[in-house]
Amino acid sequence: LEKAVASLEGEKRSEKVACWKDSLALRNDLTEAIAEYLSIQRKARLLGLDYNNKNDRDPRPVSKTEAHSRAEN
Repeated sequence: LEKAVASLEGEKRSEKVACWKDSLALRNDLTEAIAEYLSIQRKARLLGLDYNNKNDRDPRPVSKTEAHSRAEN
């Protein structure tokens, strides 16, 4: 019985470590995704696009004049 308890305690420790590693990996992935998202948002603003505005979600290229006009608004 003591061996079974010790084995279960070891398994419990292993599961906690695995959970911690998975959580850390997810946090790192989330941090990278947020950084990438913010970078894309910055680039979109520089190009005069606002992806929060449905009218600016058109994937077609925008002329420099139109981009400048959008940036002023």
